[in-house]
Amino acid sequence: MKHLFRHWRTSGAVIGSLLKKGSIAVLALLVVFLAGRIYESQRGPALHRWHTWSGNEMSAEEIDQATFAQYLAREKTIFADLQREVTEALPEEDKTPVNRFYRHSRVWPGQFKQDWNRSFVLMPLGKPRGSVVLLHGLTDSPYSVRYLAQLWQQRGYVAVVPRLPGHGTAPGR
Repeated sequence: MKHLFRHWRTSGAVIGSLLKKGSIAVLALLVVFLAGRIYESQRGPALHRWHTWSGNEMSAEEIDQATFAQYLAREKTIFADLQREVTEALPEEDKTPVNRFYRHSRVWPGQFKQDWNRSFVLMPLGKPRGSVVLLHGLTDSPYSVRYLAQLWQQRGYVAVVPRLPGHGTAPGR
């Protein structure tokens, strides 16, 4: 019986040693991989203006104290700043048919009847039965819940869709 326990102790030490060495190897591979990704990210082309531009969004404290009208006014200012500082400042090589920051692009939001990248409220035709607030996802803006807002509107609800700070403007922030 003593021989059996001695064997298990020896096997446990071997397994522990292998686990330790394996963990160190995995950690070393992870460090090498991350170092390689950092190196690769620095070798890429320079960022465009829309990658580094940031609007003057309300802080959480300001949002807590603001009315929806004040929030919309700030949003209007942010999009005017985006127009002036990014759209109107585009170099010629960035003025392409698929650049959403180019004024004559097929996808420039300003050419549409309504810019669904901004906050909006849809009112029902009759007396409202209630209201819903729809929030878009992390990488989206209000356009992504437009269909849902229209469904609620058709059912008699006021649909409020705020643009969350930093969304729908520039992809870098």
